[in-house]
Amino acid sequence: TKLRQARPDARLLLVSDHGFAPFYWSVNLNRWLLDNGYLALATEGEGGGDRVLADLFKGRNLWSAVDWRRTRAYSVGLGLIYLNLMGREPAGVVEPGARAEALEGELAQRLVWVRHPGNGQHAIRSVTLGRLAYRGPCLDDAPDLVVNFSPGFRVSWQSALGGIDEPIVAENKRAWSADHCSVAPEAVPGVVMGNLPLDTARASIMDVAPTILTLQGVPVPNEMEGRSLYRK
Repeated sequence: TKLRQARPDARLLLVSDHGFAPFYWSVNLNRWLLDNGYLALATEGEGGGDRVLADLFKGRNLWSAVDWRRTRAYSVGLGLIYLNLMGREPAGVVEPGARAEALEGELAQRLVWVRHPGNGQHAIRSVTLGRLAYRGPCLDDAPDLVVNFSPGFRVSWQSALGGIDEPIVAENKRAWSADHCSVAPEAVPGVVMGNLPLDTARASIMDVAPTILTLQGVPVPNEMEGRSLYRK
């Protein structure tokens, strides 16, 4: 209705920041790290129990079951892996520099071989180094590895909360049957379209703000990332 009421010369821009992919299988990265010797538990067989999102804000010690003296890597968040780095983590054991970079490379190389136990499909399309994926003043807080899952797979709910209590690959039986979180970015691209000439060949979400400013006749600040997609 609103579109039909718009002026004939109205300029329309439709943008989404992501698409969606089916979510049939979940992957618990902490279980993989545990089974492959990168994460250790203080008490064998104790994973800390199921967690809910509210636990992150209650001050609960979510990592009480982890033996940090024997842990080199752990996962929390949407497909993110952190090294237990000296000088960053309170009980860090991984030396920064060459040893940390070697561990990053080892993890990235091995993770892409995680497969569905039934059909052998690769669960992980690629792994990106955090120092290449991010930049800026908060880089020190960025994850060391970003795991990009194949369509049909996603990081498990418990792994996102730092949990361990699932098999590496488990069937998603929840109503939440599609997602973009932790799926390889190229598999869930966003959409940009409009009724005006746009250069969308290499469009990025960072281009949206410069495009809107250009359409409004406002100069784009030099410090703003991205470019205007509008082509007169």
